[in-house]
Amino acid sequence: MVLCPEIGQEDFQFLTERLRKAFKKEGDLSVSIGTKWTTGAIDAMEQVVDANHLMDMEKQSYYNSMRASRELHYVQLKEKLLKDIRQGVFSVYMQPQFSLSTQQVVGAEALVRKTGLNGEMIPPAMFIPFYENEGLIPFIDFFVLKTVCQAVRDWNLSSVAVPPISINFSRITLMTDDFTENIVDICNHYEVPYHIIDIEMTETISKMDLQVLAALVKRLRGIGFSVSLDDFGTRYSNLSILTAIEFDHIKIDKSLVDHIATNEKAHIIVDYTIRMGKAFKQAGTVAEGIEKNDQLDALTNLNCDIGQGYYFSKPISMREFFSRYLMPKA
Repeated sequence: MVLCPEIGQEDFQFLTERLRKAFKKEGDLSVSIGTKWTTGAIDAMEQVVDANHLMDMEKQSYYNSMRASRELHYVQLKEKLLKDIRQGVFSVYMQPQFSLSTQQVVGAEALVRKTGLNGEMIPPAMFIPFYENEGLIPFIDFFVLKTVCQAVRDWNLSSVAVPPISINFSRITLMTDDFTENIVDICNHYEVPYHIIDIEMTETISKMDLQVLAALVKRLRGIGFSVSLDDFGTRYSNLSILTAIEFDHIKIDKSLVDHIATNEKAHIIVDYTIRMGKAFKQAGTVAEGIEKNDQLDALTNLNCDIGQGYYFSKPISMREFFSRYLMPKA
């Protein structure tokens, strides 16, 4: 608060603008200023109250403009994303999952990819965080679900046995009010049995309220979906999640699988994870990122149920997955 007694209105306005310009030179600052000049009989407190009110109005105007700018930014990004989805910029690949005891395909994980301007394939780690930060990730998650359901419907028309397909859903998508209704509606639209869809939740769900998460998982499993905990072993919080929620599968993170044959501690952690899975009402265990024979041998000896990784197959197109693993052999 600055009081300027015995000053003309023109000089007062000049000083005010000079102050504004001084603040504008500071790139890291945004400043709201309320001013009041009057003459004659003056009530100082009345002047202060009026100036403070004008400052609040200017501040609110600034926030409104920023909010409008953010909303416009969101709308523009959303329109661009939906356009990219329609034009096939995003695609879904499948990485088959194998029973480690029989070496037969027992499922697959759906993985989203983005095609760059030069035709190169961009992995999820390069674009998923951006769409999560912008609050747009649900559009990608539901695009993957719709693409998988459409494929499953087509495969069913070929009278083939379709294994469960795992789809990763962001914490942001899971927290939407109508998440359950949306996935049910999509499955019903494509006439896909609920048990075909396995909903993967990454370790970031630890940021959700545990009771809300437990209720969501219970509701999804009650409908008929299976639910898996992805990336187990990357955060300590997973242990607390396991005490409160029943998952159908626990997916062992690649960071542990990488060292299972060479690091005793990694071997012990995977061993106890598999034992926990079998103790938790027979929750299955899935090892991600298997690339070497010694990793496969170690996981098999520890009685891990399912494995996926480049040792078996890299992610492949949905058409190739069907022809290689589902279509009846002549």
